[in-house]
Amino acid sequence: MLARKLRNYEEYDYDTASTQEHARGLDAEDTLQDKTFARVRYNIVLRRQVALMVLTTLLFAFYMVMRSDVFIQNGYELTKLKSQEVELTKKIEYLQVNLAKAKAPDRIVSLAEKLGMTAAERNIYVKAGGAGETEKVKKEQKEIAAVWN
Repeated sequence: MLARKLRNYEEYDYDTASTQEHARGLDAEDTLQDKTFARVRYNIVLRRQVALMVLTTLLFAFYMVMRSDVFIQNGYELTKLKSQEVELTKKIEYLQVNLAKAKAPDRIVSLAEKLGMTAAERNIYVKAGGAGETEKVKKEQKEIAAVWN
């Protein structure tokens, strides 16, 4: 029976076994062995609990490291995007200034004069019509050509 206890000490119920053995009148040596087995069982349970606690602590630490890494990466990305935003804002301002310069009336007049263009003396409006109005349009074009010549 003792050999069986040694092989199956993890599954052995020490409290009920020790009370049963005392009831049968076993000697003090068997009781001491039962206490030793109980201590071994307690040590095994304690070791498992400590291992579980250490494993849980390590997993929590790993989670915290990964979480802080994600926060740091997001911070770097945010800084990069803010600098890109500042750069693009400066580029927009530069382009808006150049557009305003290009639209300036004085610039357009000077370019037109360089190309040999002059301001019109009077405005001429031409209506585009259907097939019946082609004769009328041709007549108006002749009149305009006679005025300019």
